[in-house]
Amino acid sequence: ILYNPVDLPEVTPMSTRSRSRGVFTGTLNSKKGVISLVRAWPEVQHACPDSELHLFGKDTLTDGKSMAGYLASLLNGCRDSVHFHGHTSRAELLENLKYPRVAVFPSYAEAFAMAPLEAMAHGCPTIYSRRGSGSELIDDGREGLLIDPDQPKEIAAAIIRVLRDDELAGRLEQAGRRRVAESFSAPVVLRSEEHTSELQSPCN
Repeated sequence: ILYNPVDLPEVTPMSTRSRSRGVFTGTLNSKKGVISLVRAWPEVQHACPDSELHLFGKDTLTDGKSMAGYLASLLNGCRDSVHFHGHTSRAELLENLKYPRVAVFPSYAEAFAMAPLEAMAHGCPTIYSRRGSGSELIDDGREGLLIDPDQPKEIAAAIIRVLRDDELAGRLEQAGRRRVAESFSAPVVLRSEEHTSELQSPCN
């Protein structure tokens, strides 16, 4: 298996990241689990009143209405803590992985998901889905946390853990980035591709 390579940027130290910021990157649609994430958010806000969620991604329509508008209607008194940034350039999106305490991707269906790996590469503690490629990319509790996208309470509990627990956040930061460096970084993937090409080359 040859994976899409992930760049390894300079990492913002955990000590300079916002202790209260969560981030989601991806299209705002039901497949990405963003509805479950927003349903989970009031519980996060109750437990961590300073917390804020930043959503970076293209809005879509559901039943002819804006998904962002629908999500905002679910927020039950904590609307001011959730920020919809809409579609942004890739450079801006990656820049905004430098500052959060946690990145959350509760997807229902993915092939090889780049978004969680990019967050891990930036040293951002990452919560991802048990569905799809989740268990292939992350050893739960070691390199990130895996959740069931059908369980908003489980999503909320995972976010609260990372926001409150400095030791856990630090471990996930280091182990997540190491996982990308050892298995999914460009040099590793290119070496694997060269090796595969050599094995497939016909004998002279």
